[in-house]
Amino acid sequence: MPPTPASAARSGGWSADCRRSAAASALHERSGDPLAQRRYAPQLCNLAGVRLTHVPYRGGAPALQDALAGNVPLFVTNAPVGGPHVRSGALKGLGVTTREPWRDLPGVPSFHELGFAGFEAPTWWGVFAPAGVPGPIRRRMEGELARILAEPEVRARVEAQGMDVLPTPGEAFAPFLDAEIERWGRVVRENGIRLEG
Repeated sequence: MPPTPASAARSGGWSADCRRSAAASALHERSGDPLAQRRYAPQLCNLAGVRLTHVPYRGGAPALQDALAGNVPLFVTNAPVGGPHVRSGALKGLGVTTREPWRDLPGVPSFHELGFAGFEAPTWWGVFAPAGVPGPIRRRMEGELARILAEPEVRARVEAQGMDVLPTPGEAFAPFLDAEIERWGRVVRENGIRLEG
């Protein structure tokens, strides 16, 4: 699994910060997956009963700089980006979006632990091939990817970037992908989330 998203702000707890700054809160839209953090925050806000104002940025670096400078009261990013700043004390980690706390941010609870029962939104990456690739070729590709990701040096480099390696065959990945599309599609529709660009 790739980087686990984390929320960070300068002070207070998740609900307290949201309620205290709800009228002027900012969410970070990270380049690379412009809807990723836009999906997580609305679901958390719905569960907490608060509203936040989304402030779009042209990439992660400017949003991170504004969070570090204290120009935005709330910042949603992935843990490998925000983690070093949480560990240094420049940002306060409010929660991680995996069911369990993240190994690289000790002391930062999961939102599930904070009372957002069932909330889980890990970031993940998949490798896709065109429809119609013959089964033997697809299985060979899956096997080679799994073999490479199992190499100790590769695994160590991936884990050093805050990711977990979970090679999953296509037959098992497809139902997961369908469930993710349904779950996050519902969040996008219910919150009127649109790509801005």
